[in-house]
Amino acid sequence: MIMGAIFAETGLRLIGIGPPLLPTLGYLLNITVSVGLLSTRPYVVLSIVGVLALIFISLNLINIGMEEEFNPRLKKITGL
Repeated sequence: MIMGAIFAETGLRLIGIGPPLLPTLGYLLNITVSVGLLSTRPYVVLSIVGVLALIFISLNLINIGMEEEFNPRLKKITGL
């Protein structure tokens, strides 16, 4: 649910919808695309996308760990 909210916020801010001058990753992507840094300095965009990927991966790993810990059906299957 949190990952979906982050993805939605980033997508909306990328196309320019949202409160102005609020420092988010979507706003940074919007600035880099509108200024033209995508063609001249693509590593800026790749670093922002990399941070988003790290956030998604870390939240997914936390979700998997919490599900394994608190879901009794998974404890019966794995034997932990």
